[in-house]
This record gives sequence, C-alpha cells and structure tokens, in this order.
Amino acid sequence: MPIPLRLGEIMNYKNSLGLDKSILDGPIDWQVAYKNGIRWASIRATYGESAVDGAHVQNMTEAAAAKILRLPYHW
Repeated sequence: MPIPLRLGEIMNYKNSLGLDKSILDGPIDWQVAYKNGIRWASIRATYGESAVDGAHVQNMTEAAAAKILRLPYHW
C-alpha cells in the first residue's frame, strides 16, 4: 500500500539519508534501515531490455512498511 505524502513531507527529504537497492545487494532489514536514518531508497525495478529485478516487489513492499520513500528505477 503506498504511503500518501504531501509536498511538504517530500521536501523534508532534501537533506536525508537514502540508499540504492537491487537484488545484487542481498537482503536488507528495512525497519533497521529506517531506525538508522534511511528515509528514501532508489530501488531497481528493471534492467537491460526486459529484465525485472527479482527483489523489486519485496523491496518496495518492505520499504513502504518501514515508511521509507521509494523511488523505482530502470538500469
């Protein structure tokens, strides 16, 4: 379930910590990441011409549960 954000809340991410995540990084405990200051994550969705990152759905779901802003990307 997406976390609704207002513009002001998004703007508060300007000076926050974030990370780049893909299946290549292995598993992550998103709750621990949040407790350690992570507030946004670039999460790989697809790569190449048609490949899907096998951990994308799990990463997006777990990051959302941890209230981390998610930014999917294509590589």
